[in-house]
Amino acid sequence: MTTTSAIANELRQVPFFSKLSDAPLREIAKAGREKKFDKGQMIFFENDTCDGFYFIRSGSVKIYKMSSGGREHILHTFKAYETFAEVPTFDNGMCPANAQALENSTLLLIRKSDFEKIMRAYPEVAFGLVHHFARWLRRFTVQLEELSLKDVTARLASYVLKLSEEVGKQTPEGIEIRLNESQQEIASHIGTVREIVSRTFRKFQDMGLIRLKGRRLVVLDRKGLEELV
Repeated sequence: MTTTSAIANELRQVPFFSKLSDAPLREIAKAGREKKFDKGQMIFFENDTCDGFYFIRSGSVKIYKMSSGGREHILHTFKAYETFAEVPTFDNGMCPANAQALENSTLLLIRKSDFEKIMRAYPEVAFGLVHHFARWLRRFTVQLEELSLKDVTARLASYVLKLSEEVGKQTPEGIEIRLNESQQEIASHIGTVREIVSRTFRKFQDMGLIRLKGRRLVVLDRKGLEELV
């Protein structure tokens, strides 16, 4: 059985919680309720009532919406030691999108009522939440700009550059990235369809910007990708 101290140490990996003192972190850890989800299992659906937010102890989760025509658009993919569903938790609204486990995942549900008690007892937690929402507002502003003002070539180049910064490894050949998402999922992320992603990847290869084989992608010319963005 995982101890409260161990969970508190995991919570400290979240920027939202990283600067908190030990006492509120322990209270948050004690308040959390562990939930396990199998790969592909839904965590919640759009318009569900939301009574708390989630911390991912292990696994990954995608947040997505479906168009009236059945097309999926991935809003964000969350990994271990990240949180999600804070906005509907605190604005008293319904879940604005769907959440699904991308792999077997262990989550910690932190209910709104419990978290509000902790914020009243420890105001530093409330300040952390404000900063967290501010960071997310900035991130969504950038995402909106990319979807509305940039073409698919620029959006895919930006996506590859972001991955190279987050998970890329420098090799003699270039920056190597192991793609965890299919081209269909990448298309959902950047607001297009799989065929266009495939065609644009081929264009990048013809331009000498990347090398792609299966899910192994190597960035050969980072500056060239940056010029496309």
